[in-house]
Amino acid sequence: MNSVVELNEQAPPKGIEVSIVKKEFCKPFVYPTRFELHFSIAHLQWFKNNPYEYIEKMNGTDKDLAAHFMIINQYGIVLYGKQIAEVFGEVQDEYYIDSIWEDVKNAKEDIFVNPVYVILNLCRVTAFLEERLCLSKTKSGKWGD
Repeated sequence: MNSVVELNEQAPPKGIEVSIVKKEFCKPFVYPTRFELHFSIAHLQWFKNNPYEYIEKMNGTDKDLAAHFMIINQYGIVLYGKQIAEVFGEVQDEYYIDSIWEDVKNAKEDIFVNPVYVILNLCRVTAFLEERLCLSKTKSGKWGD
């Protein structure tokens, strides 16, 4: 975790996000997906204040991993290790839809706080539902233009 925090200091302002997931939940794909440890900038202060508690408690399941795995399957690039198809199984459409729906289900309220994020996610959901396009937020914004 100290290495992850150190890498995060070199990241863009949004920070990095990392989830450690056992292969048994990746292939075949299990939804919602269990993770052993997660890091994002949103939890940085918790880790700094109490690293042992953070490592002990920062685990569980995360529906958002279905969207990440779908993107990995579509656009991922192996930097080191096994090929993507050896590690990640197919994400069923129903799980992907449920995963991306989680990001937009409160859009009416959230759009006032983070309009760009919400609009891009709404485009992403619509692109998949209308054309079965699996797009990043950036590409979905171009699609919705």
